[in-house]
Amino acid sequence: HDWKYLTELRYIVCSLRSLYDRGEIVQGSPIPSTTVLREKGYTTLALLLRRHGGTRSVGARLGLQTHKRPRGGSQEEKPEGPVERRTSGRQNANRLEWGALGLELADDLLRTALDSGGCVNGLPEMLTEQQLRELGENHAADALEASGLHPADLAPRLGLAPPHVA
Repeated sequence: HDWKYLTELRYIVCSLRSLYDRGEIVQGSPIPSTTVLREKGYTTLALLLRRHGGTRSVGARLGLQTHKRPRGGSQEEKPEGPVERRTSGRQNANRLEWGALGLELADDLLRTALDSGGCVNGLPEMLTEQQLRELGENHAADALEASGLHPADLAPRLGLAPPHVA
């Protein structure tokens, strides 16, 4: 991971959020495929989605609904909920817990991590609820608390270093 990865992920989050806010993607509907996004003129968004693993991978990390093509060559797409990740016993240490996150919270967490200046091994550090409140980011702290997601588990989903807990 590097800062370019994080700025690209933030671009993806902000772009998708804008498409939802403007009604170009209906709330609760799947993220359009990269092909559809390119056809609608969102070539940079489509390129970055592919670079970050595609709509299914990004959708899973952000807790968004995605499309899945059925096997057998049919071009009709079927919606699918967030992807559950299953791992073997030896992979449990690196397992990511997929679940609800949302574009607004992802955007707030990425923005505050990039702006706060804290780094661990070259990566911006994920902030805890308390740290968010100390920075005046009460809305983000409330949303993080309401999500039930632990910052240390959430950090790898966003490409951030886990928070330092004293």
